[in-house]
Amino acid sequence: MPRIWLVAGLAVCALFGGGVALFSKDPLHRLWGTSAGISYALAAIVILALSNKTLPGKTRRTKNPGRDTTGIDVALAILVGAMSIGICVIIAAAVH
Repeated sequence: MPRIWLVAGLAVCALFGGGVALFSKDPLHRLWGTSAGISYALAAIVILALSNKTLPGKTRRTKNPGRDTTGIDVALAILVGAMSIGICVIIAAAVH
């Protein structure tokens, strides 16, 4: 999948999350929309920023330098962390 398609998909998800945050009347949905919008936007920015670049102090030793997945890996970590936090907040709100 081309990176620009991935970035575009994440941007659409960020816009949807922002729309939920803006237009929902439920505070829990607003919280979800805010966290989703920020995390998807941050993941898209990370993919754009780290595409085909090396991190400081890291030398590129891949067989195919065009297949560097550092940006995608960092974006995936951001999304998994944001989802985990969001699910924990929703569960905590449901328990109380």
